Amino acid sequence: AVIGTRFEATTEALLDADEATAILAAGASDTILGRVADVAADAGWPAVYPARTLRNAFTDTWQNREDELGGDDEALKEFRAGVDRADMDYVPVWAGEAVDLITELHDASALVGRISAEAVAALDSVPREHH
Repeated sequence: AVIGTRFEATTEALLDADEATAILAAGASDTILGRVADVAADAGWPAVYPARTLRNAFTDTWQNREDELGGDDEALKEFRAGVDRADMDYVPVWAGEAVDLITELHDASALVGRISAEAVAALDSVPREHH
């Protein structure tokens, strides 16, 4: 299972309050798959592996223009300044398409317990063949 976004919305996650609030408020249509954040942050991440993040003004401006962005020193400086001041129009918040299922913050230990209990209940509901 890939449940990274769900663990971002825990009290232990290394997100600030605005990022956590953005995750709680977001729906699947508020995400975008692309390389804007990787290019802007000079992450060196392979292009074959784009990231899904929450959309913001910066991603909306530069989506599908990543090559141009990589050569635009002013835009890169603007991105770094925006991230430094925690401006959500610039801060990349990684989030999957199931983000709309996340409606509240939990402690990670409580979340693991809930996931485990739900998995057991799902498995127990499946009829088993007897051999």
